[in-house]
Amino acid sequence: GWLSSTFPDVNGRWLPTAFVGDGGLLVALLTGPMAIHATHRLLAWATLVAASLMTVVLVRDGAPQVRTLGFAIGVVTALQVALGAAVVVMHVPTAVAVAHQVLALGLLCLVVAAIQRGRAAPALESGPPAQLNR
Repeated sequence: GWLSSTFPDVNGRWLPTAFVGDGGLLVALLTGPMAIHATHRLLAWATLVAASLMTVVLVRDGAPQVRTLGFAIGVVTALQVALGAAVVVMHVPTAVAVAHQVLALGLLCLVVAAIQRGRAAPALESGPPAQLNR
């Protein structure tokens, strides 16, 4: 967007050279605009890898309750990457940036739902719990 309008790199580099200022690495990571931008990109790549692995595992090996969620995680992740790239290349249009934020929340919800349903899947496969007679 404003600091870098290239994707997938950052102004032609994978890690910008003007990354750390006078305050050191930690201060740059928390307050430096270029460092924040580059960190966001690195975390986005990590999220893409993790979500892709999660999609493959859930769709291939997951219980029926989570296979659809696994597929949805893959689709939403691909859309999120496309929106992120559009935000950068189009110089941060508000509507696209907001859609990118909303879709990130949707991706988080899908991952939490997959984890929750994945944990419940063994219990669901064995049937409902026995009723206690009082």
